Amino acid sequence: MKKLRVLIFSATFGAGHVRAAEAIFEAIRAQEPSTEIIHLDFGEFLNKTINKVIKNTYIELIKYTPRLWGKFYYRTSKISPDSVFQRFLNRLGRRDFLEYILSLQPDLIICTYPTVAGVLAQLRSVQALSIPVVTVVTDYAIHSQWIHAGVDLYIVGCQDVCNGLISRGIEKKRIKVTGIPVSPR
Repeated sequence: MKKLRVLIFSATFGAGHVRAAEAIFEAIRAQEPSTEIIHLDFGEFLNKTINKVIKNTYIELIKYTPRLWGKFYYRTSKISPDSVFQRFLNRLGRRDFLEYILSLQPDLIICTYPTVAGVLAQLRSVQALSIPVVTVVTDYAIHSQWIHAGVDLYIVGCQDVCNGLISRGIEKKRIKVTGIPVSPR
């Protein structure tokens, strides 16, 4: 019997996305010890300079001007999936990213970072990728960056996020309210 292979993508733009991915890794390992699990940082597929600038900008905004970050977050929370901004994000690192995924041949991809989910969903929508994609929303509020038609399943932290996804066109059957993954440790 073929061993299940799961690919988990997070991003090191804040520790929460990585911690959620690590908790998922532990939960899968506890349920199915023979599963091959690969956990990767999506930022590694970006241009190194762009990745560094994005990370440093994010950290500096959070540290020194959290209100400015809050305004940016709020103002981008309802961007359309077909906006120029979203289409740009969905192309970040895409070619190398797709080649790498296809070389691994995972049975399932899990994302704990919204930009990764957008790239994967876009690849699925143009049929360049057929692997099921699960997005774990690590926020307690709904933001447009999490919402992508090509995602098969959303795992969310609370009913408010579930309702927000439904109000933006995601079918209820594609959403599971489980809480945000946390390590038992």
